[in-house]
Amino acid sequence: MSFRPQFKEPRSVTKANLHENPIVWLLERTALPSSWLFWKLGMSANLVTGLSFLLSLLASVSLIAFQYPPGFAALWTASVYLDFIDGQLARLRRKTHQSAFRTDHTLDLVKFILVSLSLG
Repeated sequence: MSFRPQFKEPRSVTKANLHENPIVWLLERTALPSSWLFWKLGMSANLVTGLSFLLSLLASVSLIAFQYPPGFAALWTASVYLDFIDGQLARLRRKTHQSAFRTDHTLDLVKFILVSLSLG
């Protein structure tokens, strides 16, 4: 018998938000299967958060140093997608801690500041 975790609808996304924003709807619907993949590969939510942060750094560099908007868009999109995955992965692994929550949100703020500065 294999373990199959049960999920509830994320608190931050309400049904009204899902109908108003198809991008959020798509990200939420595709993040769960990706979370399963990362879970099967043995990756932690903190590692996914770190990868998301690294991708946002690379996105900023691609815009500032190389002035390559398509690279920025692809890397930033991947970073945001990983940000959707990390919370679900933490719930899958049943490892949700306040310190990890705080770290995730702090890195999210740093990512948005970085991208805002690179968009200049």
